[in-house]
Amino acid sequence: MNKYQITKLTLEWSSNFDGNFPGNGASAESVLEGLQPSTKLRCLGLHHYGGSSFPNWMMKEFQHYDMLVHIQLYGCKNCTFLPAFGNLPSLKYLYMHGMKEVEYMGKEFYGCRDNNNNYKGFQMLELLCIQKMKSLRGWWGAEEGEFPCLKELSIGCCPNLVKLPHLLPSVEEVDIRACSVLTYLPMLPSTSRLSLENCDGRILSCMHNCPSLSKLEIRNFPNTTFLPPAILQPLAKTLETLKIWCFQSLLALPKGLQDLAILQNLEIYNCNMLQSLPDLQALASLRRLEIRGCESLAYLPKGLNKLTSFQELIIEWTNKMTPVLEEGVGLQDLASLPKLKIYKSSLSSFLPKGLNKLTSLQELTIYWSKNTKSISEEKLPSSLHSLTIWKCPEEIKSRLQEGGEDWPKIAHIPTIQLYSMQHSSSR
Repeated sequence: MNKYQITKLTLEWSSNFDGNFPGNGASAESVLEGLQPSTKLRCLGLHHYGGSSFPNWMMKEFQHYDMLVHIQLYGCKNCTFLPAFGNLPSLKYLYMHGMKEVEYMGKEFYGCRDNNNNYKGFQMLELLCIQKMKSLRGWWGAEEGEFPCLKELSIGCCPNLVKLPHLLPSVEEVDIRACSVLTYLPMLPSTSRLSLENCDGRILSCMHNCPSLSKLEIRNFPNTTFLPPAILQPLAKTLETLKIWCFQSLLALPKGLQDLAILQNLEIYNCNMLQSLPDLQALASLRRLEIRGCESLAYLPKGLNKLTSFQELIIEWTNKMTPVLEEGVGLQDLASLPKLKIYKSSLSSFLPKGLNKLTSLQELTIYWSKNTKSISEEKLPSSLHSLTIWKCPEEIKSRLQEGGEDWPKIAHIPTIQLYSMQHSSSR
C-alpha cells in the first residue's frame, strides 16, 4: 500500500487454484488482504482469485480508491458477493467474467446513498461487461439515478438470468448473448445498436423499448420459424442496418421489413430453410444487400432494380439461384449496380449469367469455388475498374493471365488481383 507509483496492478493465480495453500495454513483471502494496493491505483485486475470472499479493503474501504477507473475480475469462481463497486467515484470500465457463484447484483452492488437514503452508484461508469456468470439470476435496481453515464452494456453466457433493470436511460450499445431464459429488454431510450444472440425468442417482441435503434443484429435463435411482426414495426423510422444471422429454422422474414423507410444495409446469413425474400422495392434507402449461406433460396428478391440508392450486392450463388425474370430479379436486371461480390457455393458449378449486362459495374469481387470452371461465358463489362478473385485455383489463374484462354474477357480492366491459397498476382 506504500507503493504510490503503482497505478496499474494485476494479480493472477493459476486457473486451477482452489484458494488454499497446503501445508502453511495460508489462504487466498489472507494473501489478497496483505497485497492491498495504495489508494492511488487507477487499474485493478484479479484473475483466477480462488477465495470465497473479497478482502476488507475491497468490501469495506473501496470508496477511498477515488482514482480507480478500470476493474477486471476474471475467473473469481468462488466469490458469492460483489464489492460495492458503485462507491468508486471515478470508475468508468467494469468487467466481470467467470464469477459463477454470484446470484444477484442488487443494492449492495451500488454501494453509496445520498441524503435521501437513495442509492446513487456508478455515477461515472461508461462500460459494463458481464460474462459467464452461470448462477446470476437477477440484476436489481438501477431505477433511481444510477448509471447516468453508461454507454456500453455487454452480457453473455448467463443462462439463469431472468431480470434486468427496468430502465437504462443512457446506454447506446447493448450486446446480449446466450441468456437463454431472458425474455424481455429494459427501457433503452438512447440505444442505437442492439445485438441479440441465442436468447428466448420472446425478447424479440421488445423492440418498442428501443425507440432510437438504428442497428439491429439478431443471431442463432434455435427453433424460430417466424419472426414476430413486433420486431420491426416499432423501428420503421429509425432502423438503418438489419442483420439476421444463423436462423436455421427460419421460413420467412417478418412482414414489417417493407416498412423500414430508412434501411440502408440488410444482411441475411446462414438461414438455410429460407426459400424466398419479400419484394424490396419499398426499401427506397437500401444501399447494400448481403445474402449468404441460404441454400434453399432460389431467386434474388424482387424490386432491387427499382432502388435508385442501391450500391452493393453480396451474394452466395447456388444452383437454385436462377435469373428468371418471371420469378425474381436476375443479375442482368441490375444494370445500375456499381459493386458486386459473389461467394460461390461448393454446390454450384457455374458463375451466374448476366455479368456482361451490368453496364454500370465498377468493382467485382469473386470468392471462388473449386467446382467452378470458368469466370464467364462472355467478356466482362467495359465499365469495370477492379476485378478481385479470392481462392483462385492455379489453373484458373493461368487462364486469366495475359495469353490465357480467358484473358480477352478481362484484359480491359485496369486493376486485376488474383489470390490463391499460396500466393497472389496483380496488375
